[in-house]
Amino acid sequence: MYKRNVTKPLFKIIITTMLFICCSISNIFAESAVKESAAGVTTTTTTTTTITTEEAETKTTTLQPTEIGYSEFISLIEQDKVAECNFATKSTTTTLEITLKDGKKVSCGYLDYEDVYNKLLEHNVKFYRTVDNNSNGKGLLMVIMQIVGILFPILLLLVLIQNMLPHRVKKTDCTSVSTRFSDVAGQEEAIESVQEVVDYLKAPKKYREIGAKSPKGVLLVGPPGTGKTLLAKAVAGEAGVNFIQVAGSDFVEKFVGVGASRVRSLFSEARKNSPCIVFIDEVDSVGQRRTSDSNSERDSTLTQILKKMDGFTESSSIVVIAATNRPEELDPAFTRPGRFDRKVVMQLPNVQGREDILKVHLKGIKCKEGLNVHHLAVISAGLSGADLQSIVNEATFIALKRGNNEVDESDLYSAFEVRLTGKEVQSIALSEEERRMIAYHEVGHAFTQYKLSGKNTLSKISIVPRTNGALGYILHTPTEEQQHLQTAEDLENQISVSLAGMCAEKLFIGTTTTGVSNDLEQATAIAKRYVLTYGMSDTIYSGMTPSNYLGSSNYTCSANWLYNSEQKVEELLKKLKKSTEEMLIDNKSLLEELAQQLLLKETMTGNEFAELVGKLE
Repeated sequence: MYKRNVTKPLFKIIITTMLFICCSISNIFAESAVKESAAGVTTTTTTTTTITTEEAETKTTTLQPTEIGYSEFISLIEQDKVAECNFATKSTTTTLEITLKDGKKVSCGYLDYEDVYNKLLEHNVKFYRTVDNNSNGKGLLMVIMQIVGILFPILLLLVLIQNMLPHRVKKTDCTSVSTRFSDVAGQEEAIESVQEVVDYLKAPKKYREIGAKSPKGVLLVGPPGTGKTLLAKAVAGEAGVNFIQVAGSDFVEKFVGVGASRVRSLFSEARKNSPCIVFIDEVDSVGQRRTSDSNSERDSTLTQILKKMDGFTESSSIVVIAATNRPEELDPAFTRPGRFDRKVVMQLPNVQGREDILKVHLKGIKCKEGLNVHHLAVISAGLSGADLQSIVNEATFIALKRGNNEVDESDLYSAFEVRLTGKEVQSIALSEEERRMIAYHEVGHAFTQYKLSGKNTLSKISIVPRTNGALGYILHTPTEEQQHLQTAEDLENQISVSLAGMCAEKLFIGTTTTGVSNDLEQATAIAKRYVLTYGMSDTIYSGMTPSNYLGSSNYTCSANWLYNSEQKVEELLKKLKKSTEEMLIDNKSLLEELAQQLLLKETMTGNEFAELVGKLE
């Protein structure tokens, strides 16, 4: 919905523009017609005999006319040897096609001298003009270019006018908001934090009687896919109020003043539909911290948002909910109390939360009776609600592909693997030597995980190529349902597992392959956090400023300190690589047998791998 009805003004602009274009085209063709008419009048007034182009063509012969000079043409006229003369125009060139009285055809270049007409009349020579219809291409092209020259600035003006108009906002009536808190699974703490907003919108009178001020804004902060938009809709649904949704990028334009105008339009629309929720998604795109080098248009837009929020009265019943995954970039004036009174942090769900989310998304899915999603919730640590929704949807496609009309646990597990590693690739033809290398590599990872983290942490090991580029992989589950803290030993074990594939390749084939690149990236990233972020080495200063929800980090330290820290990282990697190599060497014969079994089966579950290790040890 718009702030005002702009359909009629825009329609008038379009109609006026079309009329102007039609008039311009008419003038162009009219001018061309006038020129042709003028040429025709000149011809008919200078001769008493005229014939059509078709008649002139019947008088020509198949012989190529002989070309003569202009002076020779004048001489032939004076000698009364010329029977008729055709001024033949092709494209922009006119040629004199001359028929002599003895029937001979000659031609001559045309020079626009007035005496030629007088001499033709004086000697009673018939003359006429023919125009080649196929020569109008260039003229038509000129007309088209003139039209384009007129249209382009008009269309550009229309685009500018469209950008200046109030922007469209997505408004949902209170009767159409069907989302409830029961649809927002795995975010119980966040729901509790916004419960007071719902109560206020339902019964604002009791809050005014006690003297409580209305909440103006709620800032939802969390990683992508955790349900920030869903929670905002649920607040509107539970309170039974209208829901207006916009994106922060909708306010950002190159033209100064456009963003501020759209903010005024948005809040004007909110007042008309009060009580309501105004939801601004990705608010960091417009609410970034102001600096000396910041964009003036963005600054004016932010200032307008702050001004409008300060203008809320106690009876306005308008609550602004904003969502972002980059809270560290927001302007302090934007996040201060009085504007955004509540900051609700939405974390990735725990095991129970993931199980509840899976159950919510499976409500509309035809599932096999007795379907249990607890184990999938356990092994899907670190996934968001959006990831789990994608897994459920992918499971329905897999079930249909397998010829089933119900989704079972195997479909969900297959969808989980697709989400993490991509689909299986059957078109890659690996040689036996390559398969053997991959088997050694993955067995090294799996055995190290089994030894260092416990036999119950390994979920699956496979040497089947996947679409994400992996030629093999292992899946492991956390040792606890939700692990909030990690010790230095935990991180060292993760580094050792990452390096184990490279160590196994070196042990069995005497060299390493390009398949270790991703393992080295993971090991290095963990080692850097070990040293630079957590201070688990003898360096206790943290030189990183991390982004909590997007994973990026910045170094805020001297170059010398950073160099010394990098040396600590390298020492840690070398130490753990050496200890991993020693453990694999001590179990070389066992690893050889495990690799042979993996080559035969290609895929093994964690339990199968643990049982095989128990038998061989």
